Amino acid sequence: PEGAAIAGVRLPAHPRQGGARRDTGHADARRGARVLTVGSLFAGIGGFDLGLERAGMRVAWQSEIDPYASAVLRKHWPAVPNHGDIRGIRAGTVEPVDLICGGFPCQPFSHAGKRGGESDDRYLWPEMLRIIDELRPAYVIGENVAGIINMALDQVLSDLETIGYTTRPIVIPAVAVDAPHRRDRVWIIAQDARRADTDADRRYIEPECAIHAGRVAVDALCD
Repeated sequence: PEGAAIAGVRLPAHPRQGGARRDTGHADARRGARVLTVGSLFAGIGGFDLGLERAGMRVAWQSEIDPYASAVLRKHWPAVPNHGDIRGIRAGTVEPVDLICGGFPCQPFSHAGKRGGESDDRYLWPEMLRIIDELRPAYVIGENVAGIINMALDQVLSDLETIGYTTRPIVIPAVAVDAPHRRDRVWIIAQDARRADTDADRRYIEPECAIHAGRVAVDALCD
């Protein structure tokens, strides 16, 4: 709900956009703001991408292997390259970006599955970490199911801190964006500590802005 506080952070107001996408990038450019670029891992049908676009960013590239989801991405982002399998992405094969986002596969942690963790061949967090380390974006936003908290969240945060990122996990339930169920999701916000004091665009990683991006992403999927 509007004005609700989650993990001590108040949700910013956000008018529903319905099914329409708006070109925030050009609007921000006209206002003189530098538009942050996004690399979207495990892009799915573009929920992250839509939310971050609505927060004023530009999607530079995507990574998705599912045929149906890839078809959806081509329809809505025809000019954005989909680099396919994350395991084939290297620093020299994609455009450098300001922010990398990704909901890395939840099956290793989900209560709906066997919760195999690192033994599950869908455990792809190390691949996302590798790309973050190679590309060194200023910001990272990750997402996963609540089951990760007791299985791998400490490891994920430690991995990011080891390569020089400051981190902050936040739990946002779907009900916070007016969905008719709780469905807790863990959002991991990280910033390159070496750039934190000098990056003029660090306002984007403030918790309220990160939550806003997540809020409109989920909102778009619920429309």
